[in-house]
Parts: sequence; structure tokens; C-alpha cells
Amino acid sequence: MSERSRVNNSGPLKKPAERGYPASSGSVWSSNTPSERGDIPSSSEGEIASEAARQKKSHPVQKAVYDISTGISKLNIQKTLRIPNRPDQGGTIGKKVKVTSNCWDLTFHHRTVYLYFVEANSVHRLEAKEGSKTEIRMPPKELRSLIQQVADSLPDTTIYDGGHAIYSEDPLPGVTTDPVEREIEIKEPFGRDRLLLKYRIMEVQKVSTSDISHFITNPKATSMNMPQECIRLLDCILKTVSKQSFVSLGRSALFQQTPIKVVMDKLFTIHKGFISSVRPQWKIRVNLDMTCKAYFVSGNLADVMYSKYGDDMVRCSTQMAYDLRKIRVETDKFYKSDDGRAYSRRFTVHGISSLPADRLMIEELNQSVAEYFKRHHHITLKYPELPCVKVDQKREVYMPMELLNILPYQAPNASKADIASEVIRCAAIRPQERFRELENFANNMLK
Repeated sequence: MSERSRVNNSGPLKKPAERGYPASSGSVWSSNTPSERGDIPSSSEGEIASEAARQKKSHPVQKAVYDISTGISKLNIQKTLRIPNRPDQGGTIGKKVKVTSNCWDLTFHHRTVYLYFVEANSVHRLEAKEGSKTEIRMPPKELRSLIQQVADSLPDTTIYDGGHAIYSEDPLPGVTTDPVEREIEIKEPFGRDRLLLKYRIMEVQKVSTSDISHFITNPKATSMNMPQECIRLLDCILKTVSKQSFVSLGRSALFQQTPIKVVMDKLFTIHKGFISSVRPQWKIRVNLDMTCKAYFVSGNLADVMYSKYGDDMVRCSTQMAYDLRKIRVETDKFYKSDDGRAYSRRFTVHGISSLPADRLMIEELNQSVAEYFKRHHHITLKYPELPCVKVDQKREVYMPMELLNILPYQAPNASKADIASEVIRCAAIRPQERFRELENFANNMLK
């Protein structure tokens, strides 16, 4: 039999469906046959295209809406809690293990104290003329720091949390639940002028230390009923009594003044600190823990830069400007007020000059920076060959590097990876040594 006859005997080949007609179910072209609009349905949809596929592109695709409340109602939550039984029915198998935790028991007398909210509104400079004053613009952080002087002027029975809260055992005279505007004359941090601070104070509520005891003894109490204000009060008391030998930065931790490590090539130091927090458990306990944090190197600016760059610091003005970006510095007390008092000023570093102080010229006066400080402030620079620091973002105002001091406890400009690696090394100590440090801190706190 010829090849042609064998093909004819097997039956004719099936042709694809014509345009506009559906193909038969046995056709090999049925899954890819275009529809009337020219769309090709997917293999999962079969012959009939879905409603979303027929819609035009300009029309939004309609999707099924799922009612989440209906789905939640179908959940079957098992309310019973099954605790496995002990194998010996009494706890006699095995050996005793002593577990040491970083928690200390806390006992206190039940007292009711008053909580006050304090907010600094504005600060004014008192002029020499009687009754004349000029408002001073301050960043919110510096303005809030002046509240400490308000707290210092109050009786000894008050404590300040470092933010806006003041606790007092006795009611403050003249302060009620209605806000009261008050004024107080304070000292300027730089010792230049007399300042007048306007602040607002009001009574918020009464806080009783017995609330936390009632919370512990209540079998139906949950975390939603936790007396947060009482916990904040106890945290503030612990922080106040233990910050004599530590530096209080913020509201959480107390840090040692001496760094445990200095990374001079990256210009940051690492300080060890302690965190204390009151935690109501089956009884009132204080959780103590250690922490480490990095800060920018403090000290004389010229000495700090020389420690990193050495004799090459004259040629590294670009790199020094990158290292010192946005760093706050304070001058020595060589400025004179009208009554002859010496005071200092604070600036932000905005750059480093490419010329040294003995060659950097002040065009308005036609003299160098070194000559200016010698004539106007009677200061002879020890290192006139060093570059100057730009202390104004818009104007070309420069200060000699040796007359500036870097303020402590500033955020470092080093990379986060370098900081994290050094902090991890300092924090990685043995548990025995960690608990020894915590015990020493607890003993110092209770003195």
C-alpha cells in the first residue's frame, strides 16, 4: 500500500474552527482559538472566557468581595488551655537548678503624688534698660532643656522626668487643673545675659503608688489595666536617685561619663550605661540591664583632629569637613558682655577652610583671621597654620580651630556598620561579669 493511501485511510485531518465558531472539544486548537473580540482565553478558563476578560481595558476589573466578618465568625477558637502533666506527679524527678535573673524586688510606701505638665513657651533676654526684653529663638530641644531650671526652683519634694512631667508630693501653690502662665528669671547656659523664661504649668492628675499593688493582687487584671502612670512615677524616682554619678541622656538610660573605648580613627567613643524599668509581675520587680552607645569624640577640636590626622591635617581639610559635618562646638569664654562678663557661644560646623588662619583673609577688614583675634580679643593663636572652621551656613564666618571645643554626647558621623561592630564587641561580655556590673549598679542606686 502506498504512503498516500495509508494517510487517507486514517481519516481526514480536523481543521481549526472558523473565526466566530467554537472549536470542538477534541480539537487541538481549541485552547488557543481567538474569541469573537480577538481575545485568547487561558487554558484554565477553557472555551468560555471569564467576565473580567471580556471587559475593556478602560473599565475596572470586577473582583469578588470577601466579607471578613463572615470569615471570622466561622473560626472555631478553642478556649480551653491544656497543660501537660508532670511525669512524676509532683516534681521529684531531675535535679534542682538555680536560675539568676537580672530582676530585683522593689518595696515602697504607698503615697499619692500630684502630676503636673510643664511646657516652655518662650525665652527673652533682659536688656540693660529696665523693662526692656528681646525674644530669643531657640530650637525646641534647647528650649525644653530650660525646664530643668524651673524644676530646680520648686521645693525638694518634686522630681522631674526630663521631659514635660513634674511629680510633687505636696500640691504646688497656685497651680490647678487650668493652665497657668508663669515667668521665671533663669541663668543663660553660656553666662552671657539674664534670661526670662515664660512657661505653662497645669495639674494633670493624682497618681497613687498603691495602684500597682492593687493591679498585682487582682486576679482578673490584664495588661490593658496596667497602671502606666504609676510605673512612670517609679521609673522616674529610680532614675532620680541613681543619676548622681551618671549622665542622664533622655528618659531611658544612665551612662557613665568615662568611655569604655575610644575609636579615634572613626571619631567616636563608646559609653556603658544602665537601664532600669519597673515591671509588675507576681510581685513588683525592677529589671536592670546594660547597654552601650556610641557618641562623637568630645574635647578641643584641634586636639581631636590632630589625634586622627597628625601633621597631615593641614592638607586634609576636605576629609575633616566630612568628619565634622553638623557637629556642635562651643567657644572658649573670650567674648565680653556690656558689663564685662566673659561668656562663650555655640556654633554648628558647616565646613573647613582650605587656607590656614594666618592666610585666610577677612575682606571687610583686610586682615587675616589670626590678626583679627589678636587685635579684637587679645588672643595670639598657638597654631596659626591650622585651617579655620566655618560656623555660618550662609555667610563666610570662620573661627580658629584651637578655640573651639566639641560638645559631648553627640551622634557620631561614622558609618552604622563600623559603630555596630564596635558596640557589639563592647557589649559581648560573660554573664558572670554582666551580673557583677548590674549588682554594683543596684548597690550604688540604693545608697
